[in-house]
Amino acid sequence: MVTPRYSPRRISSSYSHGSAVDTFKQASVKPSPLSKAVITISSTESASLDSGINASAALAFSSDHLIHLIQHNVHRALSSNKSLLLAATLKLEASDSTSSIKQFPTQICGGLTVIRPLVNQLIPDSLYPTQLQMDCAHTDWINAFPFPKFRDNLIKRGVHFVPEEMFRDLFGDIFPEYITPMSIPSSYMANRRFHTEEFEDQDDYTAGRRCLISWGDPWVITNWEVTPGFLKSWGWTLKGCSDLIEASNRWRALRNEKPITCM
Repeated sequence: MVTPRYSPRRISSSYSHGSAVDTFKQASVKPSPLSKAVITISSTESASLDSGINASAALAFSSDHLIHLIQHNVHRALSSNKSLLLAATLKLEASDSTSSIKQFPTQICGGLTVIRPLVNQLIPDSLYPTQLQMDCAHTDWINAFPFPKFRDNLIKRGVHFVPEEMFRDLFGDIFPEYITPMSIPSSYMANRRFHTEEFEDQDDYTAGRRCLISWGDPWVITNWEVTPGFLKSWGWTLKGCSDLIEASNRWRALRNEKPITCM
């Protein structure tokens, strides 16, 4: 295992560190948490991705269109974090056979890697690689989630974590190439077939959605929200992620919705 001979610098996840982060401030569509079916989009494309402030261009979306927008926005947010890390870290190809935790043979991102921070590069605390990320081979997409404990939980799950299934929930049919491999046990698929309507309040803004929601700069934990559907499907990923649960409940409180809890 390669050991870095330097001490990369961490920064607060809310700190804007130069042009790299400033660039990614343009990456997220920010729908209002107080509206169930209206997203405000400015007439200037570049401004719409940053502020979304132009009432004259407000468009009403159906529930189906809204979920697609949320999924697209989450993909943009995670892609932005990946790009930020690309400039501040080094990825090393690794073999699953030598990894301490065997991983599912995912088709996403081409292969398994470990990640190392580069010298003199500023990285938000929320994205700074954990020791497990630096030591254990895993799919590169895991690095993009700005929740350190969440990332470790995914890696520790090993072969029982199927990235394609999580991304299907997060991104929907935006990327149809994310096809579940045939090697997934049928019992696993059977357990995944349930209706979120059975446990969610239909007046809830997030009812029926097994996803995350990004409300702002994607490297800031407080700009993310977990839906009850995602909690039901992927509750084990949130163990130890009290900061993410607290952030989610702040967004839910703005809509007068019940708080969520992670057992």
